Amino acid sequence: MDKNNFDKNDYPDISGIFDIDESTLPKELIVTEKQKKDRRRKPILISEDKEKQFEKEREKQLKAAQKKQRKKEQTKKKIKKTGIASLIGVLIILAAVFSLKSFIDTKKAPDVMLSTAQTGEISVSHLSHALMLLSDTGSLYAAFVDNDFDLHSIENGLSAIITSADERQFVAHIQAIRSEEPGSEITSRIQAMLPNGIYSSASNYVIYAVPTQSITGMNENDTVTVETVIDYATNALIIPSAAFFSDENGDFVWKYSSLTKRIKKVYVTAGINNGANVQITEGLKKNDSVVYPENIEAATLSDNQKVNIVQ
Repeated sequence: MDKNNFDKNDYPDISGIFDIDESTLPKELIVTEKQKKDRRRKPILISEDKEKQFEKEREKQLKAAQKKQRKKEQTKKKIKKTGIASLIGVLIILAAVFSLKSFIDTKKAPDVMLSTAQTGEISVSHLSHALMLLSDTGSLYAAFVDNDFDLHSIENGLSAIITSADERQFVAHIQAIRSEEPGSEITSRIQAMLPNGIYSSASNYVIYAVPTQSITGMNENDTVTVETVIDYATNALIIPSAAFFSDENGDFVWKYSSLTKRIKKVYVTAGINNGANVQITEGLKKNDSVVYPENIEAATLSDNQKVNIVQ
């Protein structure tokens, strides 16, 4: 054996296997303490190398995972941007369609007048031409002939207004309704003074309106008008008669929404109707808006229809 190339580590340490006295061994076979430490340290060094290798592998995997995550997030951002752009596009299209529909609806919408339900006084009355007569006591009263007094709802005790030719007015009340034979003195007298009156040849009813105050500035045989108040209400909810309609289901109005600019058919209960205004007792409240067409004959309104308000 070449002593110069001899390495003690080439021989295994058998000192622990056999009970050998190291002093009897050749010098080259004796293992020093340093060599023992180096042999014990070698597995540790191998373990550290593996740990470093594992650490490098973990770093590599972490970087790969981070890269994958970044790519995933970028993809999400792209999808989100695309989705937002698509949503905006859809909204723009919907807005355009809605605007076009509104424009078309506006063009098709009929013109209507707008009114608001308000509270106030309302009355219904019957107007007749009358003749001023002088009573036995020397006071003046108005008398007129009406064959349809029951149809006109005229009855004793109702209030009346006597209006002179110069438009002075006097408060009165209906005091009597008397049936007269055709051609009687009183009816003939009244008919003679009021040639435009239309009277039945079957019978005549003379109605007497007596002033509640002294009348001055008028004389017997003066012609006047008597307005008999058939019905009267205060603090009543009133709408124009033009905005009041009826069908097979009852009375109704077209209620208007300023928010949607559309109308809704609402059935109501009516009270006094004097031809100009109508009292609404159920179905509407104060400040509700109702509409009516400019040309009632030509316009046809429908539920939920859009309308144009004209002044």
